[in-house]
Amino acid sequence: MASRGWWAQGAAIAYEHERGLRVPGQSHTGDFSASASKTVHGDKDAALARLLEVVAGMQEFGGVPAEERPTASSTDTWRYWRVKLADGTRADVTISEKSPGKAVVAVQHSRLPTQDEIPRWKSFWKELLAQF
Repeated sequence: MASRGWWAQGAAIAYEHERGLRVPGQSHTGDFSASASKTVHGDKDAALARLLEVVAGMQEFGGVPAEERPTASSTDTWRYWRVKLADGTRADVTISEKSPGKAVVAVQHSRLPTQDEIPRWKSFWKELLAQF
């Protein structure tokens, strides 16, 4: 049953693209998002610890001040890090196990106002992930 909804959503998005109602990368609310990911050595806890080291003391990201302090949390399966920025955008990092001794760190920067912002933020997050 759940897969029916997924396929229906995909069909709706394809229809909107075909009719010019939504451009690729645009969400249903009209904004855009950029993503980047990297596979790193170590488990998800080590990856989160490294992320926290890399962002320690940062008060702005890509030249945009943080609206509030970033937060980190975890579940059995995932590790999370989030920050809201003063321009109304937000970055969500999810960390999961890929295989023994490897984790995937994935960033989703959402609420971008235009498609033109995507390359800028992809580049910023890729540079940050290169520090792992």
